[in-house]
Amino acid sequence: MNTVGCDIIKFATPVELARSGTPKFIFVGMPSYHKGFDLLAASYARLLAHYHDAELHVVGDPAVARRMMTDSRVQIHGKLSHGKLSKLLARMDCLVLPSRLDSFGMVSIEALAAGVPVIVSDHVGASQAIRENENGWVLPSGDGAALLDRMLACCLEID
Repeated sequence: MNTVGCDIIKFATPVELARSGTPKFIFVGMPSYHKGFDLLAASYARLLAHYHDAELHVVGDPAVARRMMTDSRVQIHGKLSHGKLSKLLARMDCLVLPSRLDSFGMVSIEALAAGVPVIVSDHVGASQAIRENENGWVLPSGDGAALLDRMLACCLEID
């Protein structure tokens, strides 16, 4: 367990995963303006013009997610236990947490423990755990263009 209370053993992957195939992004948390969910929705919609099969998975309140994300291709999982979340994270290529306001964002640490790189804003407290271009990327809060660019770059790395 790390000092902020994340049992990283629950999220650790047994082997290093090779990312390939359909780009898979995941958002975990309350789909809200504060969490930058609107930026993610807009960036994902634009991403589909370049990568038609890119996936976006949302773990969080399904009713709120459906109101904010109208694309029927988005896979909304609802709230998940840590066990189910760790299995889902292990299949993803990148966690996206573009928060405008976030005290820490524990899911960032959980994703890193699962070997999943993260895209976070500079307003996510866990951004201090990100080593740029090694385990993720830190973007300016509210910058939808930078988010789209980073998501496109992730897709290129997966191809």
